[in-house]
Amino acid sequence: MTIRNNALQILTVLYNHKIKGEDRLRSDHPERWLSEYRLRASVECVFSMIKTTVLNGLACKKPTSQKHELLIAVICHNIRVLIETVFRFGINPFSDEQ
Repeated sequence: MTIRNNALQILTVLYNHKIKGEDRLRSDHPERWLSEYRLRASVECVFSMIKTTVLNGLACKKPTSQKHELLIAVICHNIRVLIETVFRFGINPFSDEQ
């Protein structure tokens, strides 16, 4: 089985389990559900940013290599965001002032 098929099977099981639990959570605790849903939107935004700026697809064939490639893409994305923040807000990372 390919990694994609395994991932699809796992996501299907999690999705079916999550939907039932999510509906219950949404009706019983709407504030908690909304706070978790906002986190989901943030995570999806970060994934989209990584896919469009750093990652054009996984080039490696072995699962371990793909995992490493993905982790490197996440590290590159974090460095890119850090540099962008430093320049946007004029932060001097070498300053002793806080």
